[in-house]
Amino acid sequence: MFYHSVTSVFLPALPAWGMFASVGQIGKIDAFLRRAYKCGISNDLFTFQELLHDSGAKLFRKMHAVFNALSQHIVATQKDNRLCS
Repeated sequence: MFYHSVTSVFLPALPAWGMFASVGQIGKIDAFLRRAYKCGISNDLFTFQELLHDSGAKLFRKMHAVFNALSQHIVATQKDNRLCS
């Protein structure tokens, strides 16, 4: 529950701003995540780097899927255009 409620606030934008986070900011986020784990609020111990990697990988998979779908649509449209010519 913690992962979905708290991290959903900053996780979608993480690939965009994560690379610009300073060491101090990363330390504060890691401390917050560590404290949530120690207090029993979170079942898993997350780090900023793990979240950044996971969100970037998820974004890449989504972009790749969209690109593949568009590519297939374009190829199919080109084939239809050739048949009609």
